[in-house]
Amino acid sequence: MSNEAKDIIERMQGGGAVLLFLDTSEIVESDVTNVRPWTSKESDEEELRKIELLAETIQEEGQIQPVVVRKNGNGKYELVAGRRRKRAIELINAGREKGKELKVSAVVSVNAAENQNAFRQAAIENVHREQINPMDMAVNIKNVREKFGWKGSKETSKVAAFFKVSKASVIQYEKLLGLPQEVQEKVHKGELTRDDAFRLTSIDNVPPVIEEAQLLSNRILAEGGTAKQAKAAKSKVIKHAAKEVKSAKRKAQGKEVKPEPRSRREIIEFFEGMLGPAYGYADGAVHVFVGKFVEWCKGNIADSTLEKYWATMVYNAFSGTAEKKEVITAARGKTVSKPKK
Repeated sequence: MSNEAKDIIERMQGGGAVLLFLDTSEIVESDVTNVRPWTSKESDEEELRKIELLAETIQEEGQIQPVVVRKNGNGKYELVAGRRRKRAIELINAGREKGKELKVSAVVSVNAAENQNAFRQAAIENVHREQINPMDMAVNIKNVREKFGWKGSKETSKVAAFFKVSKASVIQYEKLLGLPQEVQEKVHKGELTRDDAFRLTSIDNVPPVIEEAQLLSNRILAEGGTAKQAKAAKSKVIKHAAKEVKSAKRKAQGKEVKPEPRSRREIIEFFEGMLGPAYGYADGAVHVFVGKFVEWCKGNIADSTLEKYWATMVYNAFSGTAEKKEVITAARGKTVSKPKK
């Protein structure tokens, strides 16, 4: 069992949870904890493919993380989180002899006794393990607002707290529901990434951008490019279009308009723009740190690693105004002390 799975079990047991090994027939699914409302509307090929891939992994490595269930009044267990894991094991068992079926490792949560807590627990696990489709998340936010009466911007903080995400994330996901229906379907099918979908919400006339991005993607594939290259090209078109719109809006605002707080994505894009030749050589202190900072923002490196590169940049840079004056003095041919490291 992985350390991550052990951590989950320990947290759940701290709240009175119990770990069991159950037959799939002992676990029932409920609409109460269905955090994939969009996906559940119809048979989804992409979802089936993911379940098949998960089944292959479980056959090779075993079930790494337990599902989360709660007791119901019929002597069975109701699934709270882990629908794909359960269905993957059902798929495996369909090809096995009777008596040799896999059991489902399950954590029984007492904290999910109430429907609200059960849904919240299911949503949080899926959101923070990045297993939930962006369109499902958008619909979940809409449903939660309607269910609890959390209407308007003043209640956004409550929605964010419910899902354990930022207010900015809630706002971004909600904007997806304003995209044209055909674009929403592309997002759900994975033809457009979540970040590309977020960028499209800032564009008034989306279809021409999608058409241009798709044409470039098709051309790259026709010329022998890979699917990854085609997808990257599509993202580049969307990113450029969104950047142009944002630039035009900020110019229209003028200098007297107070700048808005920047999102995580905007911060990353700003610093990525500093990796050009105008800011020194590629192996220079600034370039190296900015590159690592972008990776840190994306969650690819640890705090301690970023701190190391920050320390290196500081070591190779001047600390303040006094030392800047020393540099000016040196330029005039006078002897000065070396900058502090």
